[in-house]
Parts: sequence; C-alpha cells; structure tokens
Amino acid sequence: MTALSIIAPLGLLAIVLIATATLRKVADLEQAPRRKIRRPDSPAATTTNTHLATDQFEAMTYCPSCGAYGPHLMREPRRVSVSDIEAWERRRREFFDRKREDVQTWTVAAWGGGSVRTITDAPTFREPRPVDETEHTTIRICECGKEWGQK
Repeated sequence: MTALSIIAPLGLLAIVLIATATLRKVADLEQAPRRKIRRPDSPAATTTNTHLATDQFEAMTYCPSCGAYGPHLMREPRRVSVSDIEAWERRRREFFDRKREDVQTWTVAAWGGGSVRTITDAPTFREPRPVDETEHTTIRICECGKEWGQK
C-alpha cells in the first residue's frame, strides 16, 4: 500500500467537507425577509403570534394565518341551502364532462428513442364546496385572504 493510495481519499474527503461547510455558510447568509413587528394598537400590525387568534368575538384580533393584529373586515355568515350544494355539484360535473381542449399530453422518450410512457394533464376543479357558516356570528376577513369565524 503506497502513501498516495492513503492520501488521495483523505484529500477528496477534505474537499467534500470544505465544500459542505462553504455551502452551509452561504445558506445561513440567505435568510428569508424579516417580518415587521409593530405594536398591537396599530391597525396594520404584523406579528408572528398566530396562536393568539380566538374563536370568541373580539373587536381587535389576530389573524390565525399571518398573525396580523387589527379590526379585520367582517361579513355575515352564509347559510348553505340544498340548492347551493346542488348548483356546486352541477358546476363540478359540467367541469369534468365538458370537451377537453385544454388537456395536455406528453410522451416521455427513452434514450433509445422508444416511448417510456405518456402523461396526460388536465386542469383541476378549484371551487371549494359550500360551507355552512351558521355556527358563527361573524366571519372575519384578513388582508392575506384568510377567512375565519368568531362566535
């Protein structure tokens, strides 16, 4: 066994360790943008205390999603009827039964030129099912788009 056969793997290991340490330092420098934390009496205050949101009605409250503190917009809860659910199911059925011009098909080829498989991609139905919100007295709406109920 020669000295070169012992030193070469150790040198390669040292290069890998140095590269890993350098990548970790670069990753530590690239931090996510910091969120501003303001006083809770500011209507546009933002905080990371998302656990402070409650189901009980409060005039000033925290958003359970983004943690924004303030007098969020309010609306009355929706009462879902059977006709609302039937209309939603009809729109969903029409979405899946219509002629599919927007379906995309890809063929994945192998190195030899043969077809490995064919992939078909269709759009998804994104309209949420109607929800009965009558258990809440008010629905709060945050600037981030989150809606939640309070009693």
